[in-house]
Amino acid sequence: MTEKHSNVVGGSTAKRTIKCPGWRKLSEQAPRDEGSIYAREGTMLHEVIAQVLGENLDPEKLVGVEVAGVVFTADLLEEKLLPNLDAFDEYAVPHYLEFEVEQRVAIPEIPGAFGTADIIGMDSDDMFCCFDWKFGSGVAVSPEEIDQGLFYTAGALRKPEYKDWVDRCAGVRIGIIQHGRLETWDTTVERVEQFVQELEMAVRLGDSENPPFAMGDHCRFCPCMTICPEHQDLAHAALSADGWGDNLAYWIEHADQLIEFGNAVKNKTHDYMENGGTVPGWKLVAKRARRGWGDAEAAEEFLRRVARRSSNQLKVSELFKHTLLTPAQIEKVFKSEGVALDQLAEYIVNRSSGTTLAPESDSRKEVKLTADRLQEIATRLSASTGS
Repeated sequence: MTEKHSNVVGGSTAKRTIKCPGWRKLSEQAPRDEGSIYAREGTMLHEVIAQVLGENLDPEKLVGVEVAGVVFTADLLEEKLLPNLDAFDEYAVPHYLEFEVEQRVAIPEIPGAFGTADIIGMDSDDMFCCFDWKFGSGVAVSPEEIDQGLFYTAGALRKPEYKDWVDRCAGVRIGIIQHGRLETWDTTVERVEQFVQELEMAVRLGDSENPPFAMGDHCRFCPCMTICPEHQDLAHAALSADGWGDNLAYWIEHADQLIEFGNAVKNKTHDYMENGGTVPGWKLVAKRARRGWGDAEAAEEFLRRVARRSSNQLKVSELFKHTLLTPAQIEKVFKSEGVALDQLAEYIVNRSSGTTLAPESDSRKEVKLTADRLQEIATRLSASTGS
């Protein structure tokens, strides 16, 4: 089976490798990262849009497809895929873009360096194009000097199939398609080659006996943040700091890094314990339960009967807003109309959305992971990794 991600360096890790060469060797000691639901949603959307463009499929016909444990829904089609697809078409059509999707590219100067470029092409301006899809809802990513785009472009320029495009290209156009817009940055082949030299040097540094580490925005998704010496030293210094008033300027500058480090520790610990691990002094407890309808159809049938028999002119329309109102909202309507609440109880259940970490001194009951729960987690992880 062909590897999907490089364990040396790829597009998504190029920036981190250049900024912090030591991360890669350290990551070999890090707990396994299964990826968040948002990452798996992004993987699924990349797969779907590649099928749409590569096989000229109607995206609506792919609703219901499941990839990496995430289902492609009508909402994702309308809110994330179609806006980006329209943005791409608005560029591709007038620029007569010749393109290919989901192309594996490599940088031979760095053994093991490879990745998958979303779109490689040549437009009517004779610009060699490399575009990347972004489906997250966060802050927009700028294509200017983006290491990921430079990596994929470098690999594509070395692909024999694109020699004709490379020979006649006037320059390089790197693009990010996100939030229904395509933003591009024009640069030169020479800048791409300079990037390759920088990356090659960083990989060599990372392979050295004592590779350097550095903190920065490249740490955000780093799998080894919890065991990173730079972050641990910063955390120890913060915990032992004395005289905060004289050092606030220093600590506020590092506040976001401390917060991210703390969140990474919590997330890793939670994942470890959900997979059956134990951490002295900590346990898993159910998240705050929210009331919902145990059987929505039965509750709806009951409420319609109540409305029909109501002597207080209770209207069915007051109980529904296209979907059944929540128990709390129904209770508010019942109270305002003078309808008894006691019959609602049998239709309402309390459901927790999962587990969270808590010290053993916490008053909440510990969640015991049953065989069924462990199997559920194992199934979810298997779906997310494709194994």
